Amino acid sequence: MSPFRAKIEALIEQIQSVVDVDERISIPFEPDNSFSPLDWLEAQPHSTKLYWQSRDKNREVVALGIARTFDTPELGAKYIKSNQNLWVVMPFDAQQPDVFLPNIEIQRLDSNWTLSVNVNQSKDVAINALERVKLKSPTHFSSPNNAQVKFVRHIPDLKDWTHSINLALSTFEQSDLKKVVLARESEFLLSEPVSGFTLLRESQISNQNSYHFAFTKNRDSLFFGSSPECLFRQNGYELETEALAGTIERGCDTRDDHGKGLWLWNDKKNRYENQLVVEDIESRLHPYCSSLEISEASSLIRLAKVQHLKRKIVGYLNPKKAESSLVDVLHPTAAIAGLPKDQAMEFIQQNESFERGLYSGAIGYISQDSSEFCVSIRSALINKKSIKFYAGAGIVPGSDPNAEWQELNKKMSTLLDLLTELPEVEVAS
Repeated sequence: MSPFRAKIEALIEQIQSVVDVDERISIPFEPDNSFSPLDWLEAQPHSTKLYWQSRDKNREVVALGIARTFDTPELGAKYIKSNQNLWVVMPFDAQQPDVFLPNIEIQRLDSNWTLSVNVNQSKDVAINALERVKLKSPTHFSSPNNAQVKFVRHIPDLKDWTHSINLALSTFEQSDLKKVVLARESEFLLSEPVSGFTLLRESQISNQNSYHFAFTKNRDSLFFGSSPECLFRQNGYELETEALAGTIERGCDTRDDHGKGLWLWNDKKNRYENQLVVEDIESRLHPYCSSLEISEASSLIRLAKVQHLKRKIVGYLNPKKAESSLVDVLHPTAAIAGLPKDQAMEFIQQNESFERGLYSGAIGYISQDSSEFCVSIRSALINKKSIKFYAGAGIVPGSDPNAEWQELNKKMSTLLDLLTELPEVEVAS
């Protein structure tokens, strides 16, 4: 019997002796050096699959199946026990989020791995989920290098994008709307199926200082991405979040890169856009925190393709309000919707001609002592025949449609460049 099979059999034996069926059972797990969480996850037959890695790389999780679902994060947070992780996959519009306890979790904290099963409502369901686990990953996955890629369309195209931005600029002058984040969906056809898990694995190499995530509820499509943005991180009563807004491309060499970063740091429009996000987060957290500290100066965050302005926000939660669902409090922030939120959301609903779905949503976990969520930007939705990439840009007074369009291209290249032999997409713009 293999060591992994022995672990599964040990979990099944513990499940059979459990009295309380609302329980999480965990055992230490020591994978060999060849173990790839993403490869292992792709090999499993379960419909629901989740992958999540924190930006600092200290926490990595693969989750399979569903032991129990909840209507809202707040309801789920009240139900879970001290050693359980509640996973939340929230769409941009925050409607009908996936809130669930998985059947099975493999989790790495620093260098320590655990294999866990949630026994909720039925022992048989938990045992069946374990018995379905495939022990070995396939040795070969479809390579993105083998597929031919054909550009289909941008939604919106450049003409409609320009119209939407000009409409936003006029709306700023006639209303209280200060900022709106507009997005683009770019679709490509694939000559043969490409593994989204393989793309994400390659993205982990090329896109450092990012959260990496993947989620599916069926075998037909996968939503995945590599996001630089933290919605929030909570440990006890301590809270960290950030305003990540203001963007410029990376330079062609060190001198050019430094010059572009310095320009971004001094640019009034980008600093104003970042300040709006700071004010938005501060106003939302104020009722829930006994103290808030905001870094006075922006720092520059350099990623593979772009640079961002970032302001760090640290708070201490009021114990009387600590049980509130912070993901509901903060999402969506002005960084991915706009300000004021309600007016920005209305503008997006009326003028954006595609459904964002999970793009610019929130993905993360809630436990009794900690929680952490990323904003699901720099993301894509892939199926057997096509892949859709997503990117957005913050529009404020002074925004230029062509400059914002180029910003979308740079942000989208975070994942687009993982596919080789890309066709020229600008001719279809």
